[in-house]
Amino acid sequence: MKLPDWIRALIFVLQAEGEVTSLNRRLQLSEENLDRVQERLATALHKLDEVEKVADESERGMKVIENRALKDEEKMEQLEVQLREAKLIAEEADRKYEEVPDRSPGNHTHMW
Repeated sequence: MKLPDWIRALIFVLQAEGEVTSLNRRLQLSEENLDRVQERLATALHKLDEVEKVADESERGMKVIENRALKDEEKMEQLEVQLREAKLIAEEADRKYEEVPDRSPGNHTHMW
């Protein structure tokens, strides 16, 4: 038996409405998913921005420490040079002191 055209049209419309409802639900779910993904992206970007700031601060701190270390090394080298010079001066003074004759009153080793 063949259905009348109006019944077949009604069935077609009902099926189309079902498909539209299904597509609308899929669209709504996709939009909700998009909202969640955008929120996660915004959170990730915010965290990335914070991490970049911390990294920049850390890098600046590292450069300050490297500069201090370089200055400290230069100062140590200067102090080592000064220490070597002071040792030489002290050794020279000791040597000259040992060369000077003893002129204390009880010592008659020198001639007058």
